[in-house]
Amino acid sequence: MLSNRPITDLNQEIEALFGINLTDRCSPDDGASSTLPDRDYDGLEIDAAGLDTYFNRLVDAGIHMPEPETLDEQHLMPKLWEVISALAEDRVFLCNTDHLSDRELYASLWHFILHQAFEFSEEDDFECCRIDLLATGAETDTYTFLKFYADDAWREQWQRDFPRYTMPERAPLPYSRDTDLPGRW
Repeated sequence: MLSNRPITDLNQEIEALFGINLTDRCSPDDGASSTLPDRDYDGLEIDAAGLDTYFNRLVDAGIHMPEPETLDEQHLMPKLWEVISALAEDRVFLCNTDHLSDRELYASLWHFILHQAFEFSEEDDFECCRIDLLATGAETDTYTFLKFYADDAWREQWQRDFPRYTMPERAPLPYSRDTDLPGRW
């Protein structure tokens, strides 16, 4: 978790990876804290912007969120379904998860998806969020979709639109969870 990492360490990591120097923008000399707040906001002051993360909302609701690496097989599935159920109570619904094992799904939620900042409106009782595990636009998501989820018509159309694309062999989904997910579309 990023919450206890010094900002200077994060700045050095960002500069090494992307060539962006944030030191001038986030210098302790300007009164900024030298460590990130206890809540994991990826270094952003998202409270001021009216944003939050699903991870924080789960923790605030009393859901214990252990790191995926600390869960043994016996506790993994119950924890994953506790998180899925709590998200559904907050009107957040997952889809396209059947290509991931329980551990891979929990790790993806824990490390990435639940830490994205969103604007929440408590006034709208009908507002909901659908999180598609294949909607990042990454090449790997396209490959996974075409391999496991796309029907023949979709695959044929994709091949016509992108004739040089190397189409993966169609494979059956390795897991069957999506039909049991709350809020299934």
